[in-house]
Amino acid sequence: MIDLLQRKLQQTKTLMELSALVNSTLDTREIRKRAIEAATCLVNAETGSLLLVDRETGELFFEVALGRREMR
Repeated sequence: MIDLLQRKLQQTKTLMELSALVNSTLDTREIRKRAIEAATCLVNAETGSLLLVDRETGELFFEVALGRREMR
């Protein structure tokens, strides 16, 4: 029960930090990076990424990629 409460507290803290960042900067690249960091943390994922669409080519590209990259 304590572990669950600690996890919920950490999730709330992460969301509050992200909210403060969104309200304190106009740097959209930093906001996107921190949002993916927060989402990765909230779901306890090892990696996280954000893909955007290039308006000219229609191709996807990685704006943010977090975690360890494995070479194959």
